[in-house]
Amino acid sequence: MDIVLLAEIIGFSATAIGTCLFQIKTPRTLLLSFATLNSLWLTYFLLLGETAGAIMISISMIRNVCGALLPARYMKLSTISCAILACATIIPSINAAHDWFLLVPVFTIGLASLARAHPTRFRFMNLTGELGWISYGICISSLSFSLSAGLAITSIMISIARYDFGWCLTRPLLAIKRT
Repeated sequence: MDIVLLAEIIGFSATAIGTCLFQIKTPRTLLLSFATLNSLWLTYFLLLGETAGAIMISISMIRNVCGALLPARYMKLSTISCAILACATIIPSINAAHDWFLLVPVFTIGLASLARAHPTRFRFMNLTGELGWISYGICISSLSFSLSAGLAITSIMISIARYDFGWCLTRPLLAIKRT
């Protein structure tokens, strides 16, 4: 089997799983779920030979586990440590201009882990981070990764509507009174 085809199969599998994850209500459970999902994306980037993406996903995995399991008092230290680690590893490994897009999700999604006690802020910060991931996916011509980021943005928007604005999927958006 072709390596690129295998990578795309793994990428589309991660896309399908990741799209559903943003519907998880609690940030702690969401972070643990994403740590597991990151292992699929890590495999994807390693198969494609995208070392910068693989490094960032590895750091994201560490940050997600720390964000979910560490007490709140250690979150700032954990987030700052992951950001420093990301910068220390990504800057020397930048091979192309598109690798700079990786710094956007590292910082915004990293900051999101600090807001796990505030689900609305958590979702909005993740939304910003996904914009960085979609830019990176487009630059490396990765259909599955770009699609994943796009679907994640859609899923985040749906979860914001459901949990933060109280929109119910069983109620119509526009209620028309009949007389």
